Amino acid sequence: MDSKLGELIKLARQVPELRQEEAVEYLRKLIRDSKGTAEKPACVECGSAEVVRNGAQNGNQRYKCKACGKVFSGRRNTVMYHSHASE
Repeated sequence: MDSKLGELIKLARQVPELRQEEAVEYLRKLIRDSKGTAEKPACVECGSAEVVRNGAQNGNQRYKCKACGKVFSGRRNTVMYHSHASE
């Protein structure tokens, strides 16, 4: 078993029973967001919400900011951003 997965399971067992469903939903949201299925993100440079889809790279949605011209990945600022795991 992967050591990070083992750590995650260990942490999950420490969550109080009353909050487990909340924790599971939070993890589902993180996974959804990391796969690019969330709404368009705000620009990572200027924070503008005026972004447009700009193709894909390595299976990840790319966006371009209309305000500043910055191009960025839909995985930016997610738990999967630096991950090398395939989707």
